[in-house]
Amino acid sequence: MAGRRSEMLSSKVVTSVQLALVQLAEIWDALGFEDESRVERLDVVRSHTEELLSRMISEEEHTKESVEQDIVTQRAEVLVLCRELGAEENEPDIQPDMLLQQEKALRLRLHELRAVKEERLRSLRSLQGRDQALCTQLCATPYYVPTGAVPSEEQLRELEEQVLAREQERERRAKACAQTSAQIRELLQVTGEGHSEQKPGEEDNEDDLTPGRLQKLQDQLQQIRDRREVLLGALEGLREQVQDLWQRFGDNEADEHRFRNYVASAKGLAGQLLLWENELDRLKKKKLAQLKEVTLKAREELALYWDKCHYTPEQRAAFTPFKSTDFTEELLSQHDQEVVRVKMDYERCRPLLEAAARWDNLWARFMELETNANNPNRFNNRGGALLKEGQERARVTKQLSKLEEEVRREADVWEAQQGTSFLLNGRRLQEYVAAHWEDHKQEREKKANRSKGQTPLKRPAPGSAPGPSNKTRRVIATSAKNVLPLGCHN
Repeated sequence: MAGRRSEMLSSKVVTSVQLALVQLAEIWDALGFEDESRVERLDVVRSHTEELLSRMISEEEHTKESVEQDIVTQRAEVLVLCRELGAEENEPDIQPDMLLQQEKALRLRLHELRAVKEERLRSLRSLQGRDQALCTQLCATPYYVPTGAVPSEEQLRELEEQVLAREQERERRAKACAQTSAQIRELLQVTGEGHSEQKPGEEDNEDDLTPGRLQKLQDQLQQIRDRREVLLGALEGLREQVQDLWQRFGDNEADEHRFRNYVASAKGLAGQLLLWENELDRLKKKKLAQLKEVTLKAREELALYWDKCHYTPEQRAAFTPFKSTDFTEELLSQHDQEVVRVKMDYERCRPLLEAAARWDNLWARFMELETNANNPNRFNNRGGALLKEGQERARVTKQLSKLEEEVRREADVWEAQQGTSFLLNGRRLQEYVAAHWEDHKQEREKKANRSKGQTPLKRPAPGSAPGPSNKTRRVIATSAKNVLPLGCHN
């Protein structure tokens, strides 16, 4: 269709030129121009026509060259952008002689590639800005993209994932720093030393979320925790010393309770420590003023722990200041040190000492029942008391045997752990128990020998309480025979 229109338009141009020449010829006829004049005028017409066409052809040639140059330039730029963006380097599917269509297709392709490049660079600038800010806070290395390079979609995706991961890490570190700072403030209040230590936040950049700052906060927290433990240990030691002095002086419990309430209202452990130190100083001054009374009370406490630890007379006599009558501060200090030492011995052996005390109590009950068993007046009791007594003696005998076995195992374990012997009154536990049984055995033999020289019991008179039956005597005898020393158990 376009070809037919151009042919028709070309025919019209030729027709228009011919009509113009006919009109000029008619005008020249009317003017009476000779042939020579007509040739001159036709030559002018030709010259103007050729000049116009030449000028038009030159303009069109220039347009063609410009389009061709644009095609070359745009094609080269398209190729560069395709390489930068990692896109396919495909040419538009247009015939080579259709220059304008090629230029238009390349121009559209170039516009599209430029838009993609600008969008990637904009995303890169935004992500790099966020990444740089995060790396400054977290003391991390930014994601590397070569300067001037256009990032690929894969690089942008990796950078975005890294930014999201670092934002999460920033939130985690910020939360950890906030929690640690809160714990530091809380512990500073507990210790009461908040004014002497650097508080979190002072001369501290809260935007700094580097591992160094977090480690610094954690180190500070650990130091304060250690300080708290030191203060608690010092408080415990002061309380024990003050409590010992209170007990020695027999102070009023109401006054002690009032002082404890006053201490509880103090600001932090440091304030409480100061109050306990002041109270200890007051009691020490009081102790110096009452040396004799306090020393005697220390001796009472020392004797009590000697008894608890089953010290032998030789062990007790080894502490020679106990008999001194020269009541001085040095003598009181020696007694205090000895009390502390014996208390430590007691605490070290406490489980075994308590077990030995249970055995002593059970042994005392056993001996009481044995004494009652040898009392002739027990047969005068009625109401089944004799039977109950025999049952209790059998139960105590069984418990005593079981407890001996348990205590012996505990003593073996303790000696293996401590690497030393556990002594009661200078004897090992097994020897201590065996000595009790041996003494009991010898006492029974003495009583048996004495009873052989006595007159046999007579039959009770009519109306008196009946004596024990043969069956009862056998039960009593059997119970006594079944009780064996610890070292004799099979």
